[in-house]
Amino acid sequence: ITLAAERRILNPAPILWLIGLAVVAVVPPLVGNNSFVLASTSFAMYAAINVIWMLTTGTAGIFSLAALATVGAGAYGSSYLSVYFHFPWWAMWLTGPLFGFLFGVLITIPAIRLKGLYYALLTVGITELCRVYVIQDQTLGSANGLLGADTFVPGWMSDRGGLILGFYLGFLLLIGALTLYRVVNGQRLGRLLRAAPENHEAFAEALGINYRTARIQVFLISSSALGGVGAFY
Repeated sequence: ITLAAERRILNPAPILWLIGLAVVAVVPPLVGNNSFVLASTSFAMYAAINVIWMLTTGTAGIFSLAALATVGAGAYGSSYLSVYFHFPWWAMWLTGPLFGFLFGVLITIPAIRLKGLYYALLTVGITELCRVYVIQDQTLGSANGLLGADTFVPGWMSDRGGLILGFYLGFLLLIGALTLYRVVNGQRLGRLLRAAPENHEAFAEALGINYRTARIQVFLISSSALGGVGAFY
């Protein structure tokens, strides 16, 4: 009798994830120049956006293409308060999810009646409308963006130190997005929605599952998280 079977790893995915995240956390600050660290921060931020977007399209089953518009709502909303009302950076991180939530409420209303390709086309139009409005509005900086918001980088820190600090905060943002996905998708809301995939809603209703409410809840959670990513940006 041996313990060979017990020592065998049946699912190596968690270990591979830990190794990959450890490499991402260590390599850029150690071996990369400033441009590489900045690119790694952008990678972490966009990876977080994609993970959160998976809650919308995968878990909730709402084919929304307005994820970046929601990020923009959090970014511009929190930056506007900082530039014009002198909100500190930590207050921006609190108001960003609020702007994301409000924008999510706005674009959730059509999802009650539309689904699939029709809702996707609507969100493309909303995203383009937001883009055109921002580049035309002088108070939002037009095409140059809204400059002058408060930053979490201390004034005494070197450029290299500020980039590394931003990278590790972006990495924590990615970890937070992965944790949020795990919690929402793996708990009650995720299980309810897995029982109500698209085109099988009648079966879910027969089981007494209120899939519409569950979908909207997941969509608003992901919208708030995307607004938080925008505030970080």
